[in-house]
Amino acid sequence: MTDRLLYVWRQRANWMSKRLILLSVLSFGCESGSPTPTRLPIQTTKPKDRPVSEPSSGTLEALLAQVAGLPEGAKKFELFMPQDLTWQGQPVTQNLAMTIVLDKLLGKNLFPDGYDQGPTGRRYKYKSDPPN
Repeated sequence: MTDRLLYVWRQRANWMSKRLILLSVLSFGCESGSPTPTRLPIQTTKPKDRPVSEPSSGTLEALLAQVAGLPEGAKKFELFMPQDLTWQGQPVTQNLAMTIVLDKLLGKNLFPDGYDQGPTGRRYKYKSDPPN
């Protein structure tokens, strides 16, 4: 049973990494006439601008629950992703968690729109308009 779960997890991770590669290509632009790639805006916030009230750890299950709880046809969405994450009680990297969350958000027609870096994690922004 454990081997089967590991196989399924690897298959999903492989499939998700392919979607992430596709999203990266779409996000950075593939216009032949543009000499510089289109990039998502990165904004940093100073700790004095926003109090440190966001936790530095969390679970992937909680992030997925927030995405699942979105109303149908949402136009904008912000998601705070802590720097330390677990999935089913095991540590997981932010990159893997972001891939899984992004897959769910793309299914709801929400696209990346930058992020704010905070002291305990990142606040990702999403919108219903696809990137140009």
